[in-house]
Amino acid sequence: MEHKGEEHPVRGAHMSTISNLLTAGNIRGDYVALAVTYAGLLGWPVVPCRHVDMASGPAKSPYGGLRTATVDPGAIREAWEKHSRALIGVVPPSPHPVTGRPYTWLTASAPAPLPAGLENTLTPHRAPVRRRYRARRRRGDIGPDTSAMSTLSRGR
Repeated sequence: MEHKGEEHPVRGAHMSTISNLLTAGNIRGDYVALAVTYAGLLGWPVVPCRHVDMASGPAKSPYGGLRTATVDPGAIREAWEKHSRALIGVVPPSPHPVTGRPYTWLTASAPAPLPAGLENTLTPHRAPVRRRYRARRRRGDIGPDTSAMSTLSRGR
């Protein structure tokens, strides 16, 4: 059932609860309650991700990888005690619980084949990878031809 022009009733209730947590002062401090809410209400596994640190770069990769994602409140609290400044990474299930369609954007940025159930159904190929290349200087061909000059200077 498509909900056009109006918000989905179940998702709206979850989002209002999460919105209430954010406005209650959890924006900067208590990520544990927000992560437990994501896992408890939505049933989506969460994982702590590195916060943005300008000294070491804007890395947002999860601590311990995506295999550590869980919905267990005890494990979530333990993970955020260990990494208190971690952001919340949410691993959504496939297919989407509301629309019933798969998450096709996952394979567009995947560097390796994804597990069964997460395949891309729209495009049969991987997304192109853009690489940066530095210009190469051909040092031997720059300047005048010195081989003829060296022959003349020897008197031959």
